[in-house]
Amino acid sequence: MKKTSFQEQYALPITILNLLCMATVYISMNKILVGICGIIVTFVLSASFIKIIKNKSVDNKTKTSSYIILVVIASIIAVTILKTTTNFQ
Repeated sequence: MKKTSFQEQYALPITILNLLCMATVYISMNKILVGICGIIVTFVLSASFIKIIKNKSVDNKTKTSSYIILVVIASIIAVTILKTTTNFQ
C-alpha cells in the first residue's frame, strides 16, 4: 500500500480552512484572528508553492505560472501586517 501524505489525505479540509482563513484576513478587523489566519494561509500557500516547484512531474509552464502564488502570499502578509499593527476603529 502506498502511504499518502498528510496534505493528500486531508486535501478538502485544508482547502476549506485555507479559504476561510483567507476570507478572515481580508474581511475581519479582529487583530488576533487576522494574525492567526494570516500565518495559516501563508504557511499553506508557501508549502503548496514549494511542492509545485520541487515536483519533477509538473511541466515548466505550470511551474512558471505558479509564481503568481508569491503575489498572493505577499498580499496576505501585507494585509496581515497592516491590520495587526495599525490602530483602526
